[in-house]
Amino acid sequence: MVREDVEGPLREGLVPHGKLDPKVADRLERWIESEGQLLGEEVIRVMTNTRNGNGDVAIWGAQKTLSCAGRQRTNAGREGEPGTYKDSDAVNIRLGMVGIGDIALATVNAEIYTTISQRAKRHSPLANTVVVTLANGRASSGYIPDDASFGHNTFQVLGSRLKPGCAEQGIANGLNDLVAKYVAR
Repeated sequence: MVREDVEGPLREGLVPHGKLDPKVADRLERWIESEGQLLGEEVIRVMTNTRNGNGDVAIWGAQKTLSCAGRQRTNAGREGEPGTYKDSDAVNIRLGMVGIGDIALATVNAEIYTTISQRAKRHSPLANTVVVTLANGRASSGYIPDDASFGHNTFQVLGSRLKPGCAEQGIANGLNDLVAKYVAR
């Protein structure tokens, strides 16, 4: 998409929810130009201050699947009310890791609670570990709460297809196993 594709309709006041006030359109255009200038200046700063690195950087990747017991919600209560569940098919969660030099990008194909990510990073054998979620597909789990949160009646917990007791430890340990393989290669 070229700049004119975005700015042209703004200048002409064509927006999805009616005519745009010309003063607002003018401010938006100035804002877009300012953001572009700031971005350009930041790129120049980074390029100026980046030192030549080693061109011989190791790149490695692997993935595996974690399978946890599943559940299906049997009531339609609201947030704040407990859910009722029956056993269901196991839920598969894809874990992955891409190593680039001294950085590990550890991936999960679902949206996990921050505490799970923090646990994986805290115990990772590589200091520069970044956990990336919603990567490489999508798990059928819904949100993945940490074990301590399963007692909360939030929509994330109520809608999760996972039984407590598997995903938190399985994800953290599984990611760290992949990172350890990268470090040991």
